[in-house]
Amino acid sequence: MANEKCKHELCVCAAQADSEYCSDHCKDAVDQDMTEIKCDCGHPHCGA
Repeated sequence: MANEKCKHELCVCAAQADSEYCSDHCKDAVDQDMTEIKCDCGHPHCGA
């Protein structure tokens, strides 16, 4: 079964198998209600 998209609105990554997010950055951004212009999760294909 494929992972679903990360729940961070600006992120295009797949979520980790054990999470709704691809990274701690995305989880923290949502939990802290951070406003971002682009995703900064650090994955090379995202936020460019």
